[in-house]
Amino acid sequence: QYGYASPKLTPMSSRVQAASVNDPNQVIVRRARPNINTLRLRLAPAFGVELLNAGKARLLTSQEQLDALYPGLALLPGASDEAALVQFAANNDASALVLYYHDPADPSTAVNHSFSLSAGRHFYQAEADRSAIAGLSTLTTSLGQISAAATTQQTYIQGVLGLQTKIEIPYLTSLRSFGKNIIITSAIMTAQIPDNTSGIKTNMLPPAALNLYTTNQNNQQLVPIQTAGAAGTSAVINYNAAVANLAGVNQAGYQWSLLSYCQAVINGQTVNNGLLLNTATPATPERVVLGGPNRANNKLQFRLYLISNN
Repeated sequence: QYGYASPKLTPMSSRVQAASVNDPNQVIVRRARPNINTLRLRLAPAFGVELLNAGKARLLTSQEQLDALYPGLALLPGASDEAALVQFAANNDASALVLYYHDPADPSTAVNHSFSLSAGRHFYQAEADRSAIAGLSTLTTSLGQISAAATTQQTYIQGVLGLQTKIEIPYLTSLRSFGKNIIITSAIMTAQIPDNTSGIKTNMLPPAALNLYTTNQNNQQLVPIQTAGAAGTSAVINYNAAVANLAGVNQAGYQWSLLSYCQAVINGQTVNNGLLLNTATPATPERVVLGGPNRANNKLQFRLYLISNN
């Protein structure tokens, strides 16, 4: 299973003016490339004239006045863009709104004034369109959940948009039937990334590290779980390009130990409400698709060994 967890944010659609300040005579087409690190957008001349007139009227002498006239600029992807992501440093000193104009006393000399963007307030929001992925459209409330059976046995972990995978091991307490003196010697969970996923764009990197938490019936993160070899704070599960499943087939994914959790459940020290698997950097736009427990290939697998001293 997996769920959707997101803070309550004011939708951008209610904050952005319908009228664009783009230059209507300039079709803005920009494709991000690794070797191009500057984004320049020409805005409408009417907006420049409006800005210049406000300056001449001394309505831009303070940050408060500027905020009152122009609360900010919003960069949005076009309607036809799918999973469009551009990352840039908003606090870079070169980031600015530049007004180009001429002094009537010296019309041959170009003059410009920069309204710096580096020292202002910056934030970003991401809005999800989950209609292309089977089953995901029903996730509309925070901490809601759906079964992997509704999403072609795929589970999702995605930063920014709050998708996390919930893992349930309902039969774990049944191991008590072997007696009271049970010692778990190994408990390994393997989650592989399927080769072919439905409805998924591949423009996002998988998280370099995941965190694992105990949870409750409301799908809230509770206590971080330490995996084998992890110490100190929350356990970190690193991405691996070659994780072997029970059949010995390698595939990219994640693998971690659940020994301490399973032993605590059997000993009655932990309630078996499941586990939440989430990216270690939830504010970063990254995503991974994992195989569900009943998938034909690359399924979620759990291997447990125990000793009964009864």
